[in-house]
Amino acid sequence: LKDAFAEGKGEAVGLGDAIGDLVEKLGIKLPEGANMALNALNGIDAGNVKTIAGFTAATAAIVKCEKQLISITKEAGTYAKEIRRLSSITGQSKEDVEAFTYAANLMGVSYDRINDSLKEITNKMQEAQNGSEDTAAAFKRLGVSIEDSDGNLRNANDVFFETIDALGNIKNQTDRDALAMDLMSESARELNPIIEKGSQELKSYAEAAKNTGKVLTEEELIALEEVDDQVNRLKTSQEALKNQMAAE
Repeated sequence: LKDAFAEGKGEAVGLGDAIGDLVEKLGIKLPEGANMALNALNGIDAGNVKTIAGFTAATAAIVKCEKQLISITKEAGTYAKEIRRLSSITGQSKEDVEAFTYAANLMGVSYDRINDSLKEITNKMQEAQNGSEDTAAAFKRLGVSIEDSDGNLRNANDVFFETIDALGNIKNQTDRDALAMDLMSESARELNPIIEKGSQELKSYAEAAKNTGKVLTEEELIALEEVDDQVNRLKTSQEALKNQMAAE
């Protein structure tokens, strides 16, 4: 700060110019509009280092905040893409994927575990329909029907929730874990917090997430996906430019 004002000490300068000189030393370019607006204020004594330092710190903080907001937006864009991917895999709506991700975390279970179990349930339903007696017997023991009245496979999400509740009614934990692993992979024990409390509690948390605004709208998700697309295009352009410079 002392060096920055050595030449202008005692002279009146525009506030924007004074701040601009300082923030430039921090690697920050003050927007021209902001510079002009600050200069429109009264001139100040360039020797008043404390005043300028305060404005400089504020400017630096604003720029740092802006960079952080950009980072957050890019993270949100990646998140939106992941929501779409999971929605496509699980057959749940994007809104439900968001809500159940929030709900699962509250119950101490990752949504990835629910996602894996949904995929496994779907596979087991297919196996049972195709004649696997052991798998069909496991569903039958739980009292969960995998087919509708027309003989078609039911919605995997509905079968999953019914399976969770049926497992919760089995008192012997070893027996329950064995059945869960038969139908929902070797890691099914990680679902125990949900199995013990029941699917209704998971659904309640998910509904609460929707009601409290924790779930992004379809329009917001689309906007964030577009941000992610633009960021990826920018990265590609930067990589191409870097390669061209290297070649030169």
